[in-house]
Amino acid sequence: MTPPSWTLVPSEIQAWADVCALGRKLETKEDLGHPLPEALAKIHNSFERIHPFIDGNGRTGRLVLNLILVRLGYPPIIVFKQQRDTYLQALRRADAGQAGGEDHSVVGEGGGGYGVGCDGLA
Repeated sequence: MTPPSWTLVPSEIQAWADVCALGRKLETKEDLGHPLPEALAKIHNSFERIHPFIDGNGRTGRLVLNLILVRLGYPPIIVFKQQRDTYLQALRRADAGQAGGEDHSVVGEGGGGYGVGCDGLA
């Protein structure tokens, strides 16, 4: 994965922030077109691809994903040390255009209701 040039980072982050449409779709019970875990994984991977910081991109991306999950009424995710390789392989598959599939060993659905989504993140 090659992150965008630093000059493109502000516009890439703004485009990424527009994913808040997911929250609005959930609030109106609109069809997402694919399972919620897959939609969240795509949002997470799109942030990781921007790579806006010199250090801490992964931690920041997981923190933002957890913010979205908690606002949707789900528990936060934790990538345990023994899951790290699986998590990184999933990001590499997504970078190669192989997102989704049947392997939900890192991202799985939990219980809870839908809430505000990610409004206010931008």
